[in-house]
Amino acid sequence: MNQPKILIAVSDPAIRNLIFRFLTQQDYQLETATTSQAAIAHVNSFQPNLVIWDAAFTEASDHDLCQLIKQQDGLILHLIGGRQQVDRSIEFALVGNDYLIKPFSLGELGVRVGALLKASDRCIPN
Repeated sequence: MNQPKILIAVSDPAIRNLIFRFLTQQDYQLETATTSQAAIAHVNSFQPNLVIWDAAFTEASDHDLCQLIKQQDGLILHLIGGRQQVDRSIEFALVGNDYLIKPFSLGELGVRVGALLKASDRCIPN
């Protein structure tokens, strides 16, 4: 069975590393990116099934990143920070496939990642 590919595009190194370590234990192929531009390069080369994307990125290329992921039939799980961005969650939910509001539990992240991959008929690890 092919391992699903996940790109973790998160600017905060603590959150990025925490997610990476957690998902490594769940047998996914993982790559990381710290900017939208780096994420675009990884989407083209790595071709992930799912991108965990930090909505805190404020680069102009964010829209390009979303379009590119969608063109390649990828999934987007947005990480949205705090109550001040809850209004943006509606926009991200429409563009992406799901979102989590920070702070979030790793258990919830794992469930959502698995559910997104399963619902889209991507393979999921045992």
